[in-house]
Amino acid sequence: MGTYQGQMPWEIRFLPDGALLVTERSGRILRIDQATGAVRELGRLPAAHVGEGGLLGLALDPVFPTKPYLYVMYTHREDGADSGLANRVSRLTLSGDPLGEEVVLGEEVVLVDGIPGAGVHDGGRVAFGPEGYLWVTTGDASRGDPDPFVTEHGPSENDEVNHIQAGGNFGRPQVGGAGGGPGFVDPVYSWTPTIAPAGAVFYESDAIPGWRGSFLFVTLKDSDLRRLIPTDSSFAAVADEQILFDGRFGRLRCIAVGLDGALYVGTSNRDGRGNPRDGDDKILRISVR
Repeated sequence: MGTYQGQMPWEIRFLPDGALLVTERSGRILRIDQATGAVRELGRLPAAHVGEGGLLGLALDPVFPTKPYLYVMYTHREDGADSGLANRVSRLTLSGDPLGEEVVLGEEVVLVDGIPGAGVHDGGRVAFGPEGYLWVTTGDASRGDPDPFVTEHGPSENDEVNHIQAGGNFGRPQVGGAGGGPGFVDPVYSWTPTIAPAGAVFYESDAIPGWRGSFLFVTLKDSDLRRLIPTDSSFAAVADEQILFDGRFGRLRCIAVGLDGALYVGTSNRDGRGNPRDGDDKILRISVR
């Protein structure tokens, strides 16, 4: 992806002009110009990059740039360098022209704080739903609580894709996989042994023929891009699974769909669990020529 070479990109979003906004666990928020490959740091947050913690999810305001706001989730030290970890959700203002080259990160307003944090199973994605609500997902912070992600990384078996339902019990830690019995919601699909699923998107473009309606996600342990083909529009079950780029680029963590329908995937080989390669970490653009 041009001249970008960073460390552990965690989320990818797009400005209306097609430029990428990228969060890195270290706390940096970057703007990447697709036309020139120029990478510029918009600002840096006081993220505690401990294990799986750091600067994580990112979303743009639904009426951006009318409201020039970004929403992020990041891990921090609660009361100083030696204190425990917690996660917060903040609203950030882009100062200056939000679509201009010289935009910078401005005011931070903390919306939610004190979300449990940890070096493993930390969380957390940030996105707006169709009704305009801001949704935030969290990890179980190693506490064994149910973990309501769309993609769920199990302890040693039964990685899952779950269809979230209000008040639903998805099993952890008592039950993994299907067949938990009354009171539990079965996953749409599961994997044993674990594959370590990470970022996920529904693909709603025709730029890649035949992929519209597919559920796409990337994996860390198995280092691949996976495409789940639902049996119907309700996505109650999976008709087929396709595995792409198996091991080719190492650990893959984040995925997004560009304005042109291309896929953007971030590698995560410098996160302490991978084997860094020349040029890592990088953002890959995947499209049909």
